[in-house]
Amino acid sequence: APRMDNALPSDTSARFGTEFARQIEKVAQGEWVGPVRSTYGVHLVRVIARGTPVMPTLADARDVVAREWTRERTVQVREQFYKSLRDRYTVVVEPVAMATSGAGTQ
Repeated sequence: APRMDNALPSDTSARFGTEFARQIEKVAQGEWVGPVRSTYGVHLVRVIARGTPVMPTLADARDVVAREWTRERTVQVREQFYKSLRDRYTVVVEPVAMATSGAGTQ
């Protein structure tokens, strides 16, 4: 069954909608509830555990930050490469020439 681990209320709201997140805020730990309506339909939901949100430290987030930085840098390098390719070419669009012999005459 699909599950969300360590989800903040904002994560749940972003994924399933604010009404869904509001409904499961009231669910007791370990309790099944449903149907609970979301943007995807209706669900049977169980809250396995609740905790207090904590702000991650740089050490906790280092891998995620490094991965996102690398991804962004890759996108920038790729865009710069495509721009350099585009700068080397000129595209000219010419109108289609009408044939003068027999065009439109019978």
